[in-house]
Amino acid sequence: MDEDLSNKIVIIDGDPDMQDDLGYELRMRGFQPIAVRRGEGAFDLVKEEKPHMVIMDVALPDADGIEVLREMGNHWDTKKTKFIVASTYPSRIDHTVVGLLAAIFRKPLDEWEFLRMLDVVSIEMLTKADR
Repeated sequence: MDEDLSNKIVIIDGDPDMQDDLGYELRMRGFQPIAVRRGEGAFDLVKEEKPHMVIMDVALPDADGIEVLREMGNHWDTKKTKFIVASTYPSRIDHTVVGLLAAIFRKPLDEWEFLRMLDVVSIEMLTKADR
């Protein structure tokens, strides 16, 4: 598969249950989830793996999630990556990073809304693969 059409999705979230739940739903839809619990090293992982999407919380145990997002979203290596925030604290997302985001979800996630978004991403990936 062309690296622009990666089926990898990185999950950056300190909650192991959230990682497990998201990972399950992603695998069921043909994605390859890669989960990390810390912000430290997340940017290097994203640059190395070149995922189609990053789903992250802004409340990370070891780092300011907004700064991690800003660093990833403003780097040329990650310009094609979609960033989604899933957070109990969506109000912590400041205006300087909102433009980097494909979506914002409040935790606990609305399962149906989240699954619809995954379906849209799946269709988008298939459409790109056909080009």
